[in-house]
Amino acid sequence: MKTIIRKIYVVLLSVIFAIPDVGLPCDKIVLTGGPGVGKSSVLERLKVLARTDKFRVIAPFEVRPEAFTQLYEEAKVRNSLDELFSDPTGAHLRSKLVQRQAEFESCATEGSSLVLDRGMVDILTFGEILGHSVRPKDKATAELSDYGLVFFLEPLPQEYYQNTEIRRETYEESVETHKRLVADYQRYMTDKGKDPRSSIFYVPTFHSGALKMNGDEIENSVAKRAQFIFDKIKENCGLQ
Repeated sequence: MKTIIRKIYVVLLSVIFAIPDVGLPCDKIVLTGGPGVGKSSVLERLKVLARTDKFRVIAPFEVRPEAFTQLYEEAKVRNSLDELFSDPTGAHLRSKLVQRQAEFESCATEGSSLVLDRGMVDILTFGEILGHSVRPKDKATAELSDYGLVFFLEPLPQEYYQNTEIRRETYEESVETHKRLVADYQRYMTDKGKDPRSSIFYVPTFHSGALKMNGDEIENSVAKRAQFIFDKIKENCGLQ
């Protein structure tokens, strides 16, 4: 019923305000890139844009966190990190990640788009890089995912790269992971019958060129990256 009401609402908008018939919003949208590219900051800014732009009226979107970060933090609170990493083949962790990602991707409010902090391709790619095994049923589940748009945040200059408790890769390893993800998502979207040239976008850093940006310049970079993504979502979902 909600979907029918939304369709009627969109048609009325197109008649009253001469807005093109936009149909339903894009289903699933992925933000990705190598470790440390700044996804978390950009996602927070996207949430603000969604609350303040008229786009929210026609096609609200919901943001989902990164599956690995959430699982790690939950295990840390329960003092069960050893259990999460107990399987030396990595198959247990990959299975947990696929299950959590599948939950994220199946629980959107009707009529909303999902903006995902990484997708199933990330889980498989990181697993391959780490030499983890993936159980056939988990790989089959991962391959069921279908994304409308994928946004790659280009890596920031090395001086802005920071290791964390979770992010342990070197800057060079992060860049190589980024390249691997690009190649894997291009194959994935092609296999899904989508043209990577029109379904995958590369988000510039909008780096000022200074050797070290100050706080305002960093905030400006985050804002421009979020606006770039937001505008592309509206454009490609027929909402311009």
